[in-house]
Amino acid sequence: MKKRVPTLEQFAKIVRTNKRRLERLYEELGYARYLMYAAQGIDYSKPNVQHSTPQFDKITIDLDRIDRIEKKIAYYESFNVLWTKWQKKMTPRETDVFHKCYMQDKAVVDISAELQVSNVRIYGLIGQLEAKYEEFTKENSQYL
Repeated sequence: MKKRVPTLEQFAKIVRTNKRRLERLYEELGYARYLMYAAQGIDYSKPNVQHSTPQFDKITIDLDRIDRIEKKIAYYESFNVLWTKWQKKMTPRETDVFHKCYMQDKAVVDISAELQVSNVRIYGLIGQLEAKYEEFTKENSQYL
């Protein structure tokens, strides 16, 4: 995976879809392991024919696939740890705004109507969240 720190919006989207993504990755990992154990190795007893397609070692291809999937799983599981830490960082009002803005994709006007505060206050809270997230990514850079 690329070592690029996600923005707050990307972080929320990853966390929001993380459960389904991890389920799919675990299914893919199980299938890749099945393919590895079902694959035949290279038959070295056959003579090598010139100008023919080369024989591929399917087991090493499957091992590479398994390794790639396991790295993705580790990357996305680290977001569960980050999500727990991020929830502890926010105040109750910031938590409400975060869930409504980033997790539910509601507009600022709708959020301000639900929470009965002005649009300016919502924008201020979103700015506070983004500033906190910048500090949060610096503190937890080992997970990202």
